[in-house]
Amino acid sequence: MSPPRLKELPRIPVLDGFRAYAILIVVVLHLLFLSGALIGQNHTAFGVTVWGIAGNVLDLFFILSGFLLFLPVVLRGGLGDVRRFAVGRAVRLLPAYWLALAASLVVALLLDGYATPPPSDVLIHAATLQMPARLFDSEMQMGFGPNGALWMISIIVGFYVLLALTARAYLRHPLLGLGIAAGLTVAWKLAVTGAPGAFVSLEGGSTQPWVMELIAIDQLPGWLFSFALGMTGAWGYFRLQPVLGRDETRRWALALTGVGGVACALCAYAYGRDAAAINAPFSGSHARSDVLLGLAYTSSRALLMAGIVAGPLWLQRPFTLAPVSRLSDLSYGLYLIHLPVAFALGAGLLGLATDGSPLAVALWLAIVLSVSLVYAQLSRRHLERPLIEWARRRGGEPSGWPLRKRSRT
Repeated sequence: MSPPRLKELPRIPVLDGFRAYAILIVVVLHLLFLSGALIGQNHTAFGVTVWGIAGNVLDLFFILSGFLLFLPVVLRGGLGDVRRFAVGRAVRLLPAYWLALAASLVVALLLDGYATPPPSDVLIHAATLQMPARLFDSEMQMGFGPNGALWMISIIVGFYVLLALTARAYLRHPLLGLGIAAGLTVAWKLAVTGAPGAFVSLEGGSTQPWVMELIAIDQLPGWLFSFALGMTGAWGYFRLQPVLGRDETRRWALALTGVGGVACALCAYAYGRDAAAINAPFSGSHARSDVLLGLAYTSSRALLMAGIVAGPLWLQRPFTLAPVSRLSDLSYGLYLIHLPVAFALGAGLLGLATDGSPLAVALWLAIVLSVSLVYAQLSRRHLERPLIEWARRRGGEPSGWPLRKRSRT
């Protein structure tokens, strides 16, 4: 039995909240480091809590991306015109990314401590190939130094390519696809942790094995299970809703929320403990090398998200508030620019304190967030939205277009 077809994409406001909170948590984690609040927090309750909550939150973003991009596939029975899909995704992702990339390059050139990147590195970044390129050149600075967060763009673009190649087959066998993705993620991580020397050889033999392990663990294969959970979740969302009544759906949703919440909390503690033991910018990658913990954390997070999506309105309310929805509109620009702003203003022009005091943390948060949000608003209004609307006028709404409609603000 195939999933039901609907005439138009549904509006699921709670998903905006997931995106907004995920990006905000990432920004806060980075600013806690830059302000010094996380320095020396090895094995402390504060360190475990911060790393447990924030250290792997991009996993939520990848689950969400899989869900959102596969919803139109489920709805329409396929991806549709691949060219339109590619254009739609490129217009949504690349212009804002290139603008932030240019800003990152300017910051790297103006601030002391950063080497001028060679033209090849600029081209690799512009082509969104920075993550796979690091397998061959471990010394290449992600985001030219000031914007290491740009590693995620390579993963997202890689997922777009895979989705275009596998969407129809995955729709026919979503449970099998989930199993294959889990197997590939496990196999990749076992290969990375079990034979890091192979990646050292790939890079040329000049890098320590533990460094190559950290670089390899966050490549696209390590995230396939996260994307697949979102995709299979999108299929299940339409398949189960007509079968279960409203009351039964809510009972299941509350059960999923409870089980997923408890499991997610336990996994967060285990993940936070592993990450806080090192308490360095690469702690997240270190903790993600634990194969079983990674699968358990991702699965429990997906269960919790599913419970909230299908749950009653009171459960969804924290994710559907108007300010949260507006933040979701700006989340992409905020993610792209917050680190260049932090380095240019906090570490450079203003020289903000890095003693980890409450005042230092408050100043970093207030200044970096406010400037980054203004930038994100300008990018959204004058770059992202006009280009999206231009693409829609040229070819209609491409398959896989974001569900969020134009904001009224």
